[in-house]
Amino acid sequence: MSEAAANVKRFGARTNARRTETIALIAGIGVVLAATLWLAGDLVMKAPTV
Repeated sequence: MSEAAANVKRFGARTNARRTETIALIAGIGVVLAATLWLAGDLVMKAPTV
């Protein structure tokens, strides 16, 4: 019984770690996208209008 409980706990910890990694990955992609859009907008705003 305790072995099954340990397996469940181990599986839960692994799933939680993977969820944290996924959230970190999504947040990192979001930051990169935001920075890219901000830089692109900055360049467009500074570009001389033709």
